Amino acid sequence: MVRVSSDPGSCYFYYPRLVCIVGVRDDARGTTNFAPVTWATPLSSDPPLFGICLSPATHTHQLVLKTGEFTINFLTEEHA
Repeated sequence: MVRVSSDPGSCYFYYPRLVCIVGVRDDARGTTNFAPVTWATPLSSDPPLFGICLSPATHTHQLVLKTGEFTINFLTEEHA
């Protein structure tokens, strides 16, 4: 058996994550933008809060900043 050393924090990038779809309306184009997001986590149950991470370089992030509104949609296991 070969022993391999690595950064202990690197394992956090591989554990199974909940996949959700973030939706935001683009009124200027008359469309809705949907983006898959894996960096998401529950923050509080009272009040109900759920956090997501979006790169500032994405169109989705820009639309969320512009509109101030978005949806988080959770996929069932059969659709994930």
